[in-house]
Amino acid sequence: MQEKPFRVTILLALHAVLGFLSTLSPMFGTAWGVIFMLGALYVVIKNYNENNEAAYLAAYWMALEIVMRMTHTHLPYEAGKYGVILILLAGLWVEEKPFYFPRHFLIYALVLLPALTVVDFPDLNRGRKDILFNLSGPMSLLISAIYFYQRDVTQAQFNKLFTYLILPIFALGIILFFKTPDLETVKFTLNSTAKLSGGFGANQVSTILGVGVFVMGISLFFGYSISGYKLIDIGMLVIFIIRGLLTFSRGGIFSAIGALMAALLVFAIYSNNRQLVRQIFVGSILVGIVGFGAFTYTNKLTGGFLERRYANESTNKFKKKDFTTGRLDILMDEIEAFEDYPILGAGVGMGKYYRVAHGKVMHASHTEFSRLLSEHGLYGIIALLIILFSPLVYFFQANNESKPFVAAFIVVTFLTMTTAAMRLAMPGFFYGLIFISLLPALEDDSIHREQAQ
Repeated sequence: MQEKPFRVTILLALHAVLGFLSTLSPMFGTAWGVIFMLGALYVVIKNYNENNEAAYLAAYWMALEIVMRMTHTHLPYEAGKYGVILILLAGLWVEEKPFYFPRHFLIYALVLLPALTVVDFPDLNRGRKDILFNLSGPMSLLISAIYFYQRDVTQAQFNKLFTYLILPIFALGIILFFKTPDLETVKFTLNSTAKLSGGFGANQVSTILGVGVFVMGISLFFGYSISGYKLIDIGMLVIFIIRGLLTFSRGGIFSAIGALMAALLVFAIYSNNRQLVRQIFVGSILVGIVGFGAFTYTNKLTGGFLERRYANESTNKFKKKDFTTGRLDILMDEIEAFEDYPILGAGVGMGKYYRVAHGKVMHASHTEFSRLLSEHGLYGIIALLIILFSPLVYFFQANNESKPFVAAFIVVTFLTMTTAAMRLAMPGFFYGLIFISLLPALEDDSIHREQAQ
């Protein structure tokens, strides 16, 4: 089953208009966010989440987060994570199906609390913001994992979630079109740039565009059309690739490629349907050709700087020693902080102040794994072990229909958490998707959860 093509096409056109209007005034983006959130909660509560509305609407809100940030709406900066938590909690609260709270995720939540006892911020307001910034991501991960844990999902409902997710990313592509200067006036360098990222953080924009590349790519692999028209789908894939490449931030594109390769590899290993394997192989060739063509075209637009960026060249055409663009230095600082504060850590949000105190530049962590060590100490190790090993254990428990997607979600989530920490709601939401149970195609088209034995 697929969303009606005409309906989806109308929604894409509507989001093109919304994207354009959002570039005119922050009020448009603010109204968009407020109206959607109120409508989402109304729909979830009114329908008792019977058709898994919370999952679709939370996916949409997760993707909308970057649009709200880059258009400078009057909503809180962390509204994306708050909204995902609120929508999914509403779904769990009103639905009449039993849900299971995995004990290990309860432990994960509890071990994050001791580091709050050692915080020492310059002022109360700054401390409040830093704590919310650093804990809202883990909390969105927690609620997403609880919501999706062993939740049975049909292929049709899975595709519908992807459709909801793509709409705001398409709007993002429209916003970037209107907010990007003429490329002939841009002086390209070998660093990521806000100029070609809608005036916002290239890392975050690249991350969400990478999600768009992943969703469009995996849909084409498995023969599902987001829009109902293959040419429109390919067009959106091209837009997301080109815009992602133009940010010169490599994290989002690498995450998408890694996730797609993981899905293909696992599917080839576990699938018994040789005909479907051949179909997906053909789809992968199509996506590869589109990706290569988009890269070649974009590299030409940048005068060859894009290729040099991905080759990790410096301005003198030698290879850079640090492929991580400074993230490795921050990681080493966080390991030092862990060595200095091995039990409780430096405190939630205190990592960047630790760097300043030791004569370094104030930078927030780019890697969630090392942040847990530096700011939570021994308790951070426990949290780290839980979030790393829970998906790996679940992968081997999942049915063969789920395994390719579980593998893809693991890769895209962990790579994002490595390069962009949990600045966005996206890694927390996708972490939850790891634990879905995708039903065989002939199963009844409904979502339900069976109580764990």
